[in-house]
Amino acid sequence: YLDDEFSYHNKERWLKQLTKHMTLYEINDILFNRDDKEVIEKSIVEYIIRYLDEDQATIPMQNRELGMFETFKLYEDFDYPHDSERFVKEALERLHVMNKERYLLTHILKLHGWAGFIKYRSEDPDYYAQQQYPASLMDYMAIRLYYELAYMQGREINNFDLLHTYSLENTSYVVLKVIKHNYNLPGKYIDAMEESNDYDKILERYVQEELQLDAKQVHLANDILQNRDIPLVELAKIMEVLREEEGYIWMKSLEDTYIHSFIDEMKLSDEPESKRASASVTMCLDVRSETARRAIESVGNYTTFGAGGFLGFPIAFVEFDKANEQFLCPAVVKPGNIVFEIAAEADQEYKAKKSITKTTKKVLNDLKNNPYTPYIMVEAIGWIFGINLFGKTFKPQKTEQFFAKFQAKKPKTTYTLDKLSNDEIEMYVNKLHLHLIHEALTEHSSISFSEKQIQDIRDHLVFGNDLTFNVPLELLNTIKDTYNVSADDYELQKGKLAKVGFTLEEKVQYLYNFLTTIGQVDNFAEFVLLSGHVSKSDNNPFESALDCGACGSKSSLPNNRA
Repeated sequence: YLDDEFSYHNKERWLKQLTKHMTLYEINDILFNRDDKEVIEKSIVEYIIRYLDEDQATIPMQNRELGMFETFKLYEDFDYPHDSERFVKEALERLHVMNKERYLLTHILKLHGWAGFIKYRSEDPDYYAQQQYPASLMDYMAIRLYYELAYMQGREINNFDLLHTYSLENTSYVVLKVIKHNYNLPGKYIDAMEESNDYDKILERYVQEELQLDAKQVHLANDILQNRDIPLVELAKIMEVLREEEGYIWMKSLEDTYIHSFIDEMKLSDEPESKRASASVTMCLDVRSETARRAIESVGNYTTFGAGGFLGFPIAFVEFDKANEQFLCPAVVKPGNIVFEIAAEADQEYKAKKSITKTTKKVLNDLKNNPYTPYIMVEAIGWIFGINLFGKTFKPQKTEQFFAKFQAKKPKTTYTLDKLSNDEIEMYVNKLHLHLIHEALTEHSSISFSEKQIQDIRDHLVFGNDLTFNVPLELLNTIKDTYNVSADDYELQKGKLAKVGFTLEEKVQYLYNFLTTIGQVDNFAEFVLLSGHVSKSDNNPFESALDCGACGSKSSLPNNRA
């Protein structure tokens, strides 16, 4: 069994096991006391952060629409005529990698968070940033291998063939260094490596000690198994499993013990239930709601229910005056219905005030980020920021009320909860395309067209209808390719609009599931309230953690209102 599980007597096999999930630059760092890994990973992260930026950076990276690897070639001034897949193949050949699949997996797991994010957005057809600035795992892998090749180029061991040769000549030294790196080498052997170059002898002593420990386990096992029919090898396998699962078993038993004792301490109320509560409130299961729920129940004939903040009602929500949609549901759920918030009254005043606020913010942002103006700005208007700073510190509510007077007040709004008819979908797609054609003609043509002719141009590009008047071919191609007025876009827009709102059957099903889940199926209160929650904070990097977790760390108010 020991021969099968351990490789003390086969150093080459032992070394393969030790370096199974290591890259070439990591092994180089271990053997020659370098820090290439830190520099390489830092370089990769710096580029990825800048490329995958979603309007957070003050100065965004240029040319991202070319794609992740193409932009990287400009970023590093790397003259390479082919795509990322070919580069990855060539890089693996230059490194003389034997097991290519495992080596690629090793690379992916080095920064698994970034790799997972890139994979997620590359597989989501509705991810807007991915549509604008495409990225793929193949691009990511090409970038990683580029840096590995760049830093290994001047090293003594710059491919796995050279590493194999070096390992055969210095096997004991390499094994000891890797064991030390994995924090499995006792201190006395580390001291011995510093005092002596006889690495074969040091490794032999280490192996003997490990075998003695194994032998001791064998003797102890024999003592335990004296009167049992379990073979020693079978016990060894059981012990191996226990070693991996022991922590979980103890944790599970501790939790079960606590749960049982906690349940035993709970006591059902002896008071008979009221025939009908005056009001019921459904609140998110967030721990912060518990205090509010207990307080509500204590002041009168009220009852409360707990539910996930999204109320089992996943929606892709487009807020009023916003262009992007928010997925208001748990991260593992992808909503199939889109809800728009639209104005229910005149909003000209709001738009005018919003425009002024937007312009002011842009001017201040430009002043702060310009290399020359920040110093002048601090001298001139820095004291104005002091009002906000001290006000929010000492009188936060009054300060918020004061500044709210200068902000645009959102008009009354309504939600698009009903499905659009086929005629409505056709009308909206047609309006969109006509608007784009008007925009294209304004920018790229001096020829005047009537509204009917513009409609005919649209029908020609979308349905292939013949044109009875002359339109420059270059202009038609511009409208089709640059402004995306085409048959493909027609189908795409129809598909998106078909997701707007809910059918009556969907509404009934969602509400039925929600009410039966929380147990509110009969004896309804006179007033039934649904409560969502959202947070407010300034300069808090953990702000999203304060919002509704069931809504993907966003506000749960739209779900409740819907």
